[in-house]
Amino acid sequence: MAGLGEAELAWLVEELSALVGGLLQDVRQPDGRTLVLTLRLAGATRHLLVHAGPLGRLHAVRLPPPNPRSPLPFQNLARARLRGRLIELVQVPGERIVHLAFGPSGGPPEHRVVAELTGPSSDLFLVDSGGVVLGTLGNRGGGGGRPRAGEVYFPPPPPPRGPPAGAVRFVAATGGDLPRSQAVETWFEEREAAAREADLRARVERAQRSASRRLARKEERQEVEAARGAEAEEWRRRGDLLVTAMGSIRRGMKAVSVTDWTLDEPTAAVVPLAPELDARGNVDRCFRMARRMRDGATRAAEELGRTRAETALVAGMRARADEARGPEELQAIWEALPPAWRRGGTGPGPRPRGKSAPRQPYHAYRAPGGERVLAGRSASDNDALTFGIARGKDLWLHARGRAGAHVVVPTRGRQPSGEAVRLAAQLALKLARLPEGERWEVATTEVRHVRKVGGAPGKVTYTQERVVVSAWRAEDLARLVPEEE
Repeated sequence: MAGLGEAELAWLVEELSALVGGLLQDVRQPDGRTLVLTLRLAGATRHLLVHAGPLGRLHAVRLPPPNPRSPLPFQNLARARLRGRLIELVQVPGERIVHLAFGPSGGPPEHRVVAELTGPSSDLFLVDSGGVVLGTLGNRGGGGGRPRAGEVYFPPPPPPRGPPAGAVRFVAATGGDLPRSQAVETWFEEREAAAREADLRARVERAQRSASRRLARKEERQEVEAARGAEAEEWRRRGDLLVTAMGSIRRGMKAVSVTDWTLDEPTAAVVPLAPELDARGNVDRCFRMARRMRDGATRAAEELGRTRAETALVAGMRARADEARGPEELQAIWEALPPAWRRGGTGPGPRPRGKSAPRQPYHAYRAPGGERVLAGRSASDNDALTFGIARGKDLWLHARGRAGAHVVVPTRGRQPSGEAVRLAAQLALKLARLPEGERWEVATTEVRHVRKVGGAPGKVTYTQERVVVSAWRAEDLARLVPEEE
């Protein structure tokens, strides 16, 4: 996809000449390559977009794109200098360069914007009445032989002679005051949306592939660890056998022969020893290794359950991505991915060594549908989560009449799934130290209905609550996948 060609630019300039005489009302810079000029004409307001990027173009738009939170430098400069009416809008013959001159009605131009829409080297120059460059949109500092701020503007060298200018790719829209601009705006919107969708889909797929590979390796390691319960039993058996032969064990021995009476028939067995230990030390060593193996296998089995739940979450996200249509749906899926997964797409790289991320006042989890569930770490962190991080329409949960964590399900303006709410309620009960399986009431309301009470950390009052009666179960809570911190 290319920007406007010479013939297409001439085709549009012919239409946009109707904007000459319009009073400049506003200047916006939505991004580092785009400028939007708002002009007021008799009975109408028009927004003229100039994009000085690889897809350089100039056309009217129905609505100006939103500005960034912090104004960009060229916008401030243009707002300070551009005044009056659009006096001139002309294309340099044979070039993809357009001059837009501004000044008082009936007077000479005071400033002009020179739009060089020449592909990758595109840029905008703000030039005063003496021809001196006041600033550039691209902030290239005069790169590529172009004039710097404070120098007299001069045009780029003419392009090499080539074939005649190509045909116009666009068909003017039907109806409207500026049908050519409408056609160009729609054409670029459709292609930019398609390109954005393709980019987001590739990022989501890369992130999911990376997460799947990581989880497969993690699951393999955990399966090996979980299987070590048999080794724990073997170490316990050795300890039991050594207890019956303690009188025969001396420091320096590498093995001892014993009789195993636990089998159907008495059987002779040889038990290896640690020669540097005495009899009691060898017995303690066996039972210590048995405990270590058993505890490690138990932890690995619990972690394996969480890993398999996360693997199922990856598969669910992949199915959602396959079904998604349009960049908005894919953007929502991308934002729902845990940060560690996004680093497998095009997110930031690994955290620099020696620099820790700021501590968050909550533990974060992911429900099977991708929704986040946040739980305060402490009483003061509950305050920070509820009154500093959560938003008004987020769902807030707490075990009624119990000390425990505030739990928040960020909704992003959407209705959370029933499963996310159920698991969030179970989490609130677990963090309120309710025994597993005991049913209890959980209050749910929107964050905007929660109010701080007194000076005690975490103490609140709330209204418009709904009560959910639930009981937490470890096998269910394993479906809440912790985010990496």
